Amino acid sequence: MSRIVTVGSETFVLAFRIQGIEGFIPTQSDFNKIIDKILADQSIAIVFLQEEFYFANQDRMDKIKATRTKPLFVEVPIEKKEHHVDAIASLIRKTIGISIE
Repeated sequence: MSRIVTVGSETFVLAFRIQGIEGFIPTQSDFNKIIDKILADQSIAIVFLQEEFYFANQDRMDKIKATRTKPLFVEVPIEKKEHHVDAIASLIRKTIGISIE
């Protein structure tokens, strides 16, 4: 059976736990350990990742997204940012060298 998990702040994870979805509340120092644990667990199909953690670890997350099909990492924004970088366009540019404007 496939599972969905979340990674983010206490408030972010709590919002999903109310709906029955388990989650991890990492510090920046243990974020990589949690991602390694998620990648090793074949039952996890989707990871809702708080956007703040994605951007703080963007190089690693982009490599994971470019080389793995499971689990699917979905960045979830918490607040609207004016200078937001389009994550999909950035990933395409890094992976195959095509810029989408």
